[in-house]
Amino acid sequence: MIDTFISYFWLPFNQFGKSLIDTSAFREKSEQIIIREGGILCHTHSRVTHFYILLSGELNYFLTDEVTEEITELFVISRPGMVIGWEALNPPERFIADVSVKSQTATLLKIKTKNFLEVLTPSLLKQLCREIQFLLETSFYKQTDLLSTKVKQRAVNLENYFISKDSTLNERSILLRSSPFFGEFKEKEILALADLLERREYDANELIYDQDEDTEGIFILIQGEVSIRRQEGEVYLNLRSISTPGYIFGWSSTFGNTDICRASTEHKTSVYFISTDELKPLTEQPDFGNNFFKMVIWLIGNQLQLSHSRYIYLLDDHNLVSVKHLIDINRSRIPLPSPLHQIPHLLRDNTTQKLAFSILHNLHRKGTKQERHISSICLDLLKSEEREMLFLEGISEVFKIVATSTPDKTEENRKWCAKKTREVFKHTTVHLEGEENLPARSGNIFIYNHLLNHPQYILNNRFQLTLDSHFISSMILDERYNDPGIRTVRYGKSVEYGHQDYYDNLGYINVYTGDSDLQDEESKSRARERFYQEAEQYLKKGANLIISPEGTSFLSEDSPGPFKMGPFNIAEQASNEPYIVPIVFYNFDKRITESLFFCRILAPFKISEQRKENESLKLFVKRYQEEFSREVEKARIDVEGLQQELSI
Repeated sequence: MIDTFISYFWLPFNQFGKSLIDTSAFREKSEQIIIREGGILCHTHSRVTHFYILLSGELNYFLTDEVTEEITELFVISRPGMVIGWEALNPPERFIADVSVKSQTATLLKIKTKNFLEVLTPSLLKQLCREIQFLLETSFYKQTDLLSTKVKQRAVNLENYFISKDSTLNERSILLRSSPFFGEFKEKEILALADLLERREYDANELIYDQDEDTEGIFILIQGEVSIRRQEGEVYLNLRSISTPGYIFGWSSTFGNTDICRASTEHKTSVYFISTDELKPLTEQPDFGNNFFKMVIWLIGNQLQLSHSRYIYLLDDHNLVSVKHLIDINRSRIPLPSPLHQIPHLLRDNTTQKLAFSILHNLHRKGTKQERHISSICLDLLKSEEREMLFLEGISEVFKIVATSTPDKTEENRKWCAKKTREVFKHTTVHLEGEENLPARSGNIFIYNHLLNHPQYILNNRFQLTLDSHFISSMILDERYNDPGIRTVRYGKSVEYGHQDYYDNLGYINVYTGDSDLQDEESKSRARERFYQEAEQYLKKGANLIISPEGTSFLSEDSPGPFKMGPFNIAEQASNEPYIVPIVFYNFDKRITESLFFCRILAPFKISEQRKENESLKLFVKRYQEEFSREVEKARIDVEGLQQELSI
């Protein structure tokens, strides 16, 4: 039975038809066992003392929460030849999942670890790679049904190694040594590999290799970003966006399999390539081949662990849960003093997230092999959280620059505010259209539907940077007219010291709204008069005004609110009638990691050209609000379509 199994399922023969495994050793040192339904083969974190090879039956792979004892089923395997215990090939030699018998009975070969390791050859390790890749593919199948629509997140740039196009052998060797995969190879092996490297350049959105194709060699990232994903029918499973220099991908060709994923570039990317034919003479050498394929198994095993974490993420829809799980299941592999153990705790609060990412980036560059790999995976899983952290940090920087200035520098403050706000919006996904509708000259009134801020973006001093009005100032007006314009802002409440410190230094027009402290009618009347006087003066100087007709903010779904007369009165009373430029916003009240920000500039108009004969201004505003509401509804429909495209 054992000889038949080895020859039929593993096929490790050389060109003379001689088995590369000593079957007599297997016969003497292994035993055939039968385990009944529910029988446990191994537990997560337990040390591997035996290898098991499945002959018949079904095995259930699952994870058990150590605190709640809740079980998460990962997948079921019935493939004859599947090996349990391959984790023994790399430190810390502990299982990464629980495995039990799913069928009524399962028949397996049981072999002591030390006996199995004695017969290892590069050919046998290749077959192990195939079996573990099958586990990974099975894990992917399980996940596609759980996919939800999300805006695709860009990777945060990691530190690149400078490699000149005419690189020296030493430069290439440095890159290989920086890789967790090659980092522990001998110096002569590193030099032999470095001598085989062929540089390849790719433009953005270029296919490197496709799913179910032979990659024809291995790829090593120099700089750029590579997206790894898998397609099942009409569903795409985005697996990783690789931006770590020295990262290896396309490894399936080294053991004779096609790749189970596709690789394409996110933007301009440089890689090194080693063809399978050129690598083969090295991998056929027993020492190099054993080391190389053990590392391939290590890499596939890490991808399998990442897949387990992604599965839990898809179940819980929470990246932080996935990271905690990833670190938990690698606890036995991570050194006790490693700061990786702190990461789940630091990620819980906005005030400590920056420290968490600083630790991850530092470990990604300078940690142990396992720390570098896990930190790289964490940074990938936390891609959206890191973008959000940088976004919030940018908002804080805008506030600090403006609030620590003085009111005598209002024009300078407005320019700095616009410049820094543009940097903040780099961390968002924004669709802006209609820029061709902007009037050629300034001196216009820009109206917009004012949206609430998401509570996630409230600073510790309770300040909220209004994203939509800041977007108009920085991304539209300052870009087109080289001036961020003049906004109307509400008088802040007495407790809103952050609001006061900020807007007092920008020199905007203050107005009372329902969100201001209560004032007597005389104070409100004087403020209203000042509002019209200041607005008229700014228009005469050729400044653009930014005014929300609603006077308060709403959710996208409830927008727009009732229009007030303010901006329309200003336009009608102005000595030189300005254009009114309507701007529609959608999703600026959502988190940047969950939604596409949408902004559409509509065609400008003058009230005198749109108003019907004998129509009062009040009736005109009511009629226009209905028209504007239809534009917001169009935006909602367009946003849904755009988000579906971006989530592919």
